[in-house]
Amino acid sequence: IIELAFGRTFGKKARVPHHIWNKLKIRKVDETVSKYYLRMKTADKPGVLAGIASIFGRNKASIKSVLQTENVGSKAQIVIVLHEVKEKNFRKALAAIKKLATVSEVSSVIRVGL
Repeated sequence: IIELAFGRTFGKKARVPHHIWNKLKIRKVDETVSKYYLRMKTADKPGVLAGIASIFGRNKASIKSVLQTENVGSKAQIVIVLHEVKEKNFRKALAAIKKLATVSEVSSVIRVGL
C-alpha cells in the first residue's frame, strides 16, 4: 500500500527508497484517527440524544452533525457524524452507547477516511 501511495505521488515507477522504509513506524490501531458515521435506533423521548452526546464528550469525541429521521412509533432513527477521533476513544464511547437502555440498535458504523 505504501508503494502504491508513493508511486501515485511521485510517478508510477517510483519506489520507496530503502532509507525511508527503515524509518517507517506502524501506528497501533488504537492511535489512528478517523471520522465516523453512525446510524442507530433509539427511544423517541427527551434526554436520549443528550445521553449519547454526553458519552461522546466524556470520550473526547466531538459531534460534527446529527440528524433524526422520521420516527416509527416510539422509535427514532438518529444519524451522527463525528469529527476526527482516536479509535480507542471511539470504541470506548460506542461500547457505552450500545449499553444504553434507550438505544435499541446501532445499525451502521462507518469509518470515513483514514
